[in-house]
Amino acid sequence: MDLIGLASARELVEHLFTPPSAGRMTLLKWILNMTYLVHLPYMGVLVAATTVSLLLNVLHRDGGGKNQLRMAKDLLDLVLVNRGVGVILGVFPIFALITCYGQIVGAHQMFSYAVWIAVVVLVSLGLLLIHWHRESWALRENSWLLHLAGGVLGVVLLLGGYLLLFANMALIGTPERW
Repeated sequence: MDLIGLASARELVEHLFTPPSAGRMTLLKWILNMTYLVHLPYMGVLVAATTVSLLLNVLHRDGGGKNQLRMAKDLLDLVLVNRGVGVILGVFPIFALITCYGQIVGAHQMFSYAVWIAVVVLVSLGLLLIHWHRESWALRENSWLLHLAGGVLGVVLLLGGYLLLFANMALIGTPERW
């Protein structure tokens, strides 16, 4: 404890990531399963809907009818309700995963914090770019490439973030290979 009475960051992390008891381990695994059950389907639908919307946008640009453009916009409006839902179902569960996995493997065996921070940053930026892509539909008429690039970059950042997330989970599951 320092002068103000607050624990240092290291003490806080060590206290938060203490090895759990048997009952607490069951609770942590249950929380992880529920987090995956809510988070991964939402993000999968978000990436798939954005990808289909981008493809329909390109097909419309190449000479398609109004139905493709309307379906591309409606698909994004259906999946992206508002930013709050994206943050609650997209970013907050990653913090729950960090906390649960940190408690399961312990602070001394914790994987790189920088990678988890990179996952949070990539997913957050990806969600922001996809929301920007949806809200900049009027920009499509003047600068179609910029409008399309926002959605493509958002999907690429989300996929990169989940590549890091799944790589971390694979490393956690096989500590004998570290």
